[in-house]
Amino acid sequence: MNFSIQSGSVTNFSASRRTGWHKVTFPNTFSSTPVVLAQTQTYKGADTPGIRIQNVSTSGFEVRMDELQAHGATSSTQGNLGKFMADGVHPNPETLGWIAIG
Repeated sequence: MNFSIQSGSVTNFSASRRTGWHKVTFPNTFSSTPVVLAQTQTYKGADTPGIRIQNVSTSGFEVRMDELQAHGATSSTQGNLGKFMADGVHPNPETLGWIAIG
């Protein structure tokens, strides 16, 4: 079985409601749609960002960071943790690493 692996990083990567999705273009086009894995490689802030990937194609993908936010939380000892929502905001610049296998 033949497959191709490419990797890269995005430095000073940040997300806000204004910036939305970031387009990553592969150095070389894949012959079929690859599997993409991405992870933050730095930790610059009080909250850990989550990574979302969409629109993977043979030429690239879109990625964004967001944070989980608790809304309506009271005390965890009372069992009311409220609702958790991804708000699409992580203002701290991070380094994002990715790998594509196809």
